Amino acid sequence: MGHYPSPSSREEGRRMHIGTSNDSLNLLYSGRISALKNKMASHATAGGVYQTYQMRQMARTYSEWALRLKDAGRYPEAARVYEQALQEYEHVDSTLLTDKLSADRFALCMNQCELFLRRGMYESALGLLANNPPTTEESRCIWLHHEAEAYTYLGRYDEALSLYEQLDGTTCYSPSTIDANRGYLLEEMGRYEEALEYLRRASAETTDEMQRHIILSNEALLLSHTGRSDEALSTIDRCLTWLLSTYGNHHPDYIIALRKRAEIMQSMGHPGSADAFREFFEKEKELLVGQYGGLDPQARLDLWYTHKPLMSECFSLELDHDDFLYDVALFRRGMTFLRHDETPHSLIGINAGSVRETLPKDGAAIEFVVYERDSTSHYGAVVATPTGSTRFLHLFAATDLHDYAIGNGTLLDTVVSRQYADKNGLYCDSVLARKIWEPIVDLLPSGTREVWFAPDGIIHQLAIEYMPYAPLRKMQLHRVVSTADIRHSREERQEDCDVLIVGGIDYITLPSVVDSLQANHAAADYLITLDKRFQRGFHFPTLSHSRSEVDSLSVLFSHPEVLYEANETYVKERLPQVCQAIFSTHGYSFQVAMPRVPKAHRDSLMSDNTLYAAGLALSGARKAFLSPQHEDGLLSARELIDLPLDGMNLVVLSACQTAQGYSSDEGPAGVLRGLKKAGAGTVLATLWPVYDPASELFMLTFFRCLRQEGMAEREAFMQAQENVRRHEETLRDGTVIHPYNEPAYWAPFILVEGNTLNIER
Repeated sequence: MGHYPSPSSREEGRRMHIGTSNDSLNLLYSGRISALKNKMASHATAGGVYQTYQMRQMARTYSEWALRLKDAGRYPEAARVYEQALQEYEHVDSTLLTDKLSADRFALCMNQCELFLRRGMYESALGLLANNPPTTEESRCIWLHHEAEAYTYLGRYDEALSLYEQLDGTTCYSPSTIDANRGYLLEEMGRYEEALEYLRRASAETTDEMQRHIILSNEALLLSHTGRSDEALSTIDRCLTWLLSTYGNHHPDYIIALRKRAEIMQSMGHPGSADAFREFFEKEKELLVGQYGGLDPQARLDLWYTHKPLMSECFSLELDHDDFLYDVALFRRGMTFLRHDETPHSLIGINAGSVRETLPKDGAAIEFVVYERDSTSHYGAVVATPTGSTRFLHLFAATDLHDYAIGNGTLLDTVVSRQYADKNGLYCDSVLARKIWEPIVDLLPSGTREVWFAPDGIIHQLAIEYMPYAPLRKMQLHRVVSTADIRHSREERQEDCDVLIVGGIDYITLPSVVDSLQANHAAADYLITLDKRFQRGFHFPTLSHSRSEVDSLSVLFSHPEVLYEANETYVKERLPQVCQAIFSTHGYSFQVAMPRVPKAHRDSLMSDNTLYAAGLALSGARKAFLSPQHEDGLLSARELIDLPLDGMNLVVLSACQTAQGYSSDEGPAGVLRGLKKAGAGTVLATLWPVYDPASELFMLTFFRCLRQEGMAEREAFMQAQENVRRHEETLRDGTVIHPYNEPAYWAPFILVEGNTLNIER
């Protein structure tokens, strides 16, 4: 059967996979498994040798099935296959559990563990290892290495180091591999001299020239950390010379070495470091353009998840009066929201100059960026105006913003809080508003009246456009996913476009229509791996106002299609056929923490699972995943990116937390990102749980202004927000109150304006 992979001390090149587009793979292998089970049942008295042989065949079939799913990037399905395979052993007669069957079971466990590690599920990997101890010397080596890798990614370095020490003298891995891995771990711990000793030993031990030069490139970084800059530069130049002569200047490992050379030069304060990063950036773009063709959506997510933090290192230059960093920001945004049927070729012509040409005389564009400098995360802003070069601003260290005190907690606490009092404190804090906006506004030319901004990091989950800073009142602020999306000709409104309205959903009763024999449960499977309690179901209470909101909105449209029973399969089929969609349902978003990647593993491909952790709840979502013939009722952000939504000009998410998701260096990996990546235009979303009466008032006002009064989307949005804020109610004693004038009621709504840039698709 397929054996678990061996560790490598080299940084992996970018691995790619091409996925299948239908259920043929699952049907093929489930059929083979059923045939094997039928054969075993019909020969129940055939004896232990026969039954053992069939069990081994079944293990090989499961392993091959899971491996093909992994290669296709269908990781949740692969995890489920491993679970099914391991369950088979629970029903085996104990007298049949020979050494061979035990070895097969252990191999399946280690393959599943490798999948957990690739997906960043390190606690799950440790749990699996704890329940499946090794029984042979070879299996002990694999077990120890997997455990050491999990501890390394979790930052439990001392425990990982102890495990690598136990691997000394074993024969399943070469000494150079063990020494190199130990050196990388010591580097992560800041023990540079010891790390250097192990890397030099590993370099001398290996007979693999590629591995030797990968080790040397890391040795060069260590030398720069210890102040031996000239030796570091000489060492990395040797690596580059060999890689260039052996593989050419387009090979991934050559480009990795280019980046390391730029890092070393920057640490030296070398005047050529900016040019070195420029060379790296251009080669990275070429690599992405060349590799994206033929990749399925998950492969693209994984590849970009690997590249994006590496490209973000360019921001550590903090160059002022230079367009380079703005070009990096624009390319990075474009890659993040590139549709699955597009290639990076479409992004090549988008740069600072093209944005400046589209800006009005009184306009400006701001790209917020998050980047690493001196092993610390920082926030910056790249500001473009119609004339002159762009300006870069270092704003603050990430901890200065995240740990900013609000009430009894921090800004991070307040962002995820469900308490309205916390939201009011956040959006009434003028000191925080100045901290974010004052350095930027001071850079803008006097008379700036219109500003487009693309958030980053936690700013994606802050409505900074509503913060109490006086100069903002003189400006129109446009939130966009990229400032490349600026265009000034207004889109023609589509009076008679088809509209899909989803709401008033029953989350308990399964849809009346059966989906398929191989329904998609990927979202539920992933959430269950995050928290085993979800195996009993998901808690989505009935939304009492949803039905009335949907009914009230439907009368404003000429051709609405209202779904009270929102079968997930039908919704996914229908969305690409309409130009507007409204969801009045539960949104969910789990903050999936992506651990800090050890430096030596930055270029190894990892899986991006964040889009599985956010989505919209549809019919039967509490229990649908228990039915093999129904989809799980969770329309995840990951599923959204597979839909062609470029004809969708407006999506309204009247649901809780639909703009949230894990915030990486490019934004939240939530429903908003899923819709935008699928090609949707303007999205109206929420940052925290909304108060139902205020939400209904907002939505009715927004669509009346949009449909009946002919307002543009932004004008209708601003009017709806103002109506909520100024809404009056009269008490029995005649007192007039404004029950929704606090930010908690009107500030959760954000408008992310449409993709308006014309690029060749």
